[in-house]
Amino acid sequence: TGLDLPACVTHEGPLGGIQFVHEKPHTYRQANQCDQTMWQQYWYGMLSKGVIPMGHGWFEEYSISVAHTDADVEETLNITEDVLKALKNK
Repeated sequence: TGLDLPACVTHEGPLGGIQFVHEKPHTYRQANQCDQTMWQQYWYGMLSKGVIPMGHGWFEEYSISVAHTDADVEETLNITEDVLKALKNK
């Protein structure tokens, strides 16, 4: 999205997560540097728009399954972009 937020997406297969860090973490210590306040604002922003992005913790993942349609994924991506833009503007 080109928002220049201190964030990256980590993933493995259908599992992933957003980490609010300056560089992609490769160790637990690096991941533990996550901006937990920003993550919480992201999580509640997503929830307020009807999407439960992942568990209620910065270290938990989202997952995509066969139950999700292309429209579900597209809607989630659009909502994610809206929430991230709102975070950027704070």
